[in-house]
Amino acid sequence: MKQKILFAVYDNGSYDHVFPMGFGALAAVLKRDGHEIVVWSQDMNHWPDDQLRTYLDENKFDVVVLSIIAGYYQYQKVKGLSKAINSSKQRPFYIMGGYGPSPEPEFFLKKTGADVVCMGEGEITICKLMDELAIQKEKGSKYLIGDCLTALDIYHACFFGLFKPMEQERCPIATDFRPFYECKEAEVLKALSPSLQEHRDYIYENYLELPVVF
Repeated sequence: MKQKILFAVYDNGSYDHVFPMGFGALAAVLKRDGHEIVVWSQDMNHWPDDQLRTYLDENKFDVVVLSIIAGYYQYQKVKGLSKAINSSKQRPFYIMGGYGPSPEPEFFLKKTGADVVCMGEGEITICKLMDELAIQKEKGSKYLIGDCLTALDIYHACFFGLFKPMEQERCPIATDFRPFYECKEAEVLKALSPSLQEHRDYIYENYLELPVVF
């Protein structure tokens, strides 16, 4: 069944606005499955928290998704936005995620009134991504979803560098910093199949800038 899903992006208090990578990846998968995606960005527009309640009152959604990182400022933000969601006359199903609530899901469920806290490990995600990539290869596609470039391809190409960055010629990281980006955990390295690296290289060579500029 097609769902209408709202991604709520909290105000991070920055002068520069960067769209959350995690939301982009989730939205790509959900759009693939036929769901409708809408973004309410407090980070870009600097609305008060209660504007989210007004927006939900005026627009019907099946699901609202809020992702929060760890930090006391972020904790205060999630409480204010949760109050707005829960007080809406058209309150949708409320999903939380991110590394803020993941370590203590029960605490955040009680404090925010969310219906679900989503938790997950990177290794599981990578393995599932690998499965999807294999399906795409069977179709003759070089992309993670469908037959053309999506945000998920860009996000994966960049995210892969957190485990295994490209060689120095293409990714000139300062020598002292490179070891911090090279994963040494055996289980994670086992999941990093050549196909994932091939996908990263294809996206960089055809759509992104090389060498990488820091």
